[in-house]
Amino acid sequence: MDKTTLIALGGQELDVTHLDGSTERVLVRLLKIAELPRYFELVENEGPLAAFVCGKDATWPDALTAESLLDICEAAHDLNFQNARRWAERRARQTEALLPVAETGLRVKQALGTASQTAASHSEKRPPRLPNV
Repeated sequence: MDKTTLIALGGQELDVTHLDGSTERVLVRLLKIAELPRYFELVENEGPLAAFVCGKDATWPDALTAESLLDICEAAHDLNFQNARRWAERRARQTEALLPVAETGLRVKQALGTASQTAASHSEKRPPRLPNV
């Protein structure tokens, strides 16, 4: 199926078989960017991944044949992995670029924290000044 049709449909339709022999047509979804972190969490756990990409409850994959479950996971990979990889690479570049800024901020915070702690400890040791009369 061409990319334009997949986008228009929101994914790829698959016929899957249940352990009891019944069949069902499901839509393996083309994920939104906001869903990609969840995709990465589930990518190595076929049942939860299949439920997620098909919009089904957590127990639904347990009723599928192994072949159907794998078909769903392969379709999910074909549909989403390239975008997920690009998203992860962009996030990694962004994090790498921001890391020096974060490290500098942490050093400044630590220095200010140390300075304020030092000032606080000095002020605790000195008796309060009385005004000159």
